[in-house]
Amino acid sequence: MDFRYSYSSMLPYAQVLFKLPFFDYKFVQVPIYLIFVSILGYLFSTVNLTRDKVFSYLKMVTIFFFLIKFHRFSKFGYDYIGQFISVLIFFRIFDNESNLFKEKLLILFFSAFLIMIKFNNLIIFPLLFVLFKKENIGSIFNQLNNNKILFLFILIVFSSFFLNNFIKSGCLLFVFKNTCFAKEVVSWVVPSSHYTFPLKGVSWDWIQLGKLWSKSFLEQQDLNHIEYLKNFNWVHYWFKKHFIYRFTDFLFVLFFISLIILYFLRKNFIFQLKKKYFFVILLSFTSVSIWFLNIPEYRFGFGYLLIFIYSLFISFSSMVIKEINKIFLIKSFIFFIIIFNVNNILRVHYSYYKEIEERKFINFPWFNLQEASPGNIVYIDNGKNYILRKNFEDFCSNSPTPCSLFSNIQIKKKFFYNIISINN
Repeated sequence: MDFRYSYSSMLPYAQVLFKLPFFDYKFVQVPIYLIFVSILGYLFSTVNLTRDKVFSYLKMVTIFFFLIKFHRFSKFGYDYIGQFISVLIFFRIFDNESNLFKEKLLILFFSAFLIMIKFNNLIIFPLLFVLFKKENIGSIFNQLNNNKILFLFILIVFSSFFLNNFIKSGCLLFVFKNTCFAKEVVSWVVPSSHYTFPLKGVSWDWIQLGKLWSKSFLEQQDLNHIEYLKNFNWVHYWFKKHFIYRFTDFLFVLFFISLIILYFLRKNFIFQLKKKYFFVILLSFTSVSIWFLNIPEYRFGFGYLLIFIYSLFISFSSMVIKEINKIFLIKSFIFFIIIFNVNNILRVHYSYYKEIEERKFINFPWFNLQEASPGNIVYIDNGKNYILRKNFEDFCSNSPTPCSLFSNIQIKKKFFYNIISINN
């Protein structure tokens, strides 16, 4: 049993649908791929150069920016796909010109799905205030009260999220130990001792450790944690270790693609203040600030940074678009989608053969479903058995289940399930 098995993202439940006979786990990344391509398809299908000129320009920038900057599908994970969805939500908000309540609920559903993928995506929350005027907030409950089926659907979605957390960890919200039930009530609850991790002579909980890691604390030896976090001393190290390497490349590619598309599309470009979007700047800046002050890791926040840049652009600019051949745009989009797929296929089958020999990958490019190193088979009283890793650093990533890093576990059968818990 590994503490991280309690990780409670909902996306694996979509991935498990692609655990197919014969192919086993080889296609579990298909849902992430489909989400990414669907986002690109939606953005392209909603480009309207005669009506939403500025937003259509930004959609074109986003499409080609995503395809070029994030061309390595192997790096996609729950963090990246969450950031892609956050950008989709930004555009979806401004595509909602009809101001229909059901459209707003669809956006809220996307936002809820975003948070269920990973809880730190709650950073998107300030931007959602754009959806509702003050006088409309009360109408949410009225609309839900009048639509029992919709209310039931929302209740099931949120209940499944908390139930998922509870089944995996014995807590309503994984990582937040205050939401965990007592051991006497829930036998499989994650012990409180597992919420801490020793580092440099200090015991940290996982939230604190995540914040320190994202602020580059582990990559410096000059300051202790108190001095490091005092008076924004961490910004200096974060700038050298994170910003210079990750964000400069991110901003350069974005700027370069923006200029190229602007050159081909714009007939006239002017700076024009649009006060109605100033509120969007404030809200997007709030999201960026929350991210920067808490978990300023690139993959946790590039989407919010992109939204902030876009909010500045729509607030201070206006443009007249040239007449563009729609067939040309469609061909360009299809061409780059093909390049994206071909590039990843070639990388899998050709580019890394030398690296495979050097690093001795097993079963490349598929998941290594064999044991990384031998483990002990431990039998317990009721006839069940599990693998106990000999080396703590091996974890259980490549071992058959059930697997544990700890010897003091118990397995109880209830209904159709085996419940694995740790004896304190």
